[in-house]
Amino acid sequence: MNYSEVKVLESLIKNELQNRFPFVATKVSTLGGENRATIFFTFSLDKPSTWLNNIMENSRYFIFSVTYKGDVDCVAKTVDEVKFKKFSTDTSSKCLTKIVKLLTDIKTKTTKKVKV
Repeated sequence: MNYSEVKVLESLIKNELQNRFPFVATKVSTLGGENRATIFFTFSLDKPSTWLNNIMENSRYFIFSVTYKGDVDCVAKTVDEVKFKKFSTDTSSKCLTKIVKLLTDIKTKTTKKVKV
């Protein structure tokens, strides 16, 4: 993916995250140059007001990276119920599709079901 595709993908990922989780942060890192950009996205299952000492790391959170090559990996997480396997895609649209499925799975597995 080139830099403009990475920026568009970041925007789409952020939009998907905001529809599902109470805290979302995204960033495009160009440490290796724009031609090697990486997206980092962070989200928490908990509202910031519930975090101990207002520290995101004290919540149930995930941090993922998406490289310009289409490699998606979980960099950090505090939720053990969700297992994640690194994957690669060749296009940004396939990458987004897999990330949306992953986010849906995370939301489903971490939502507490109330029995009536």
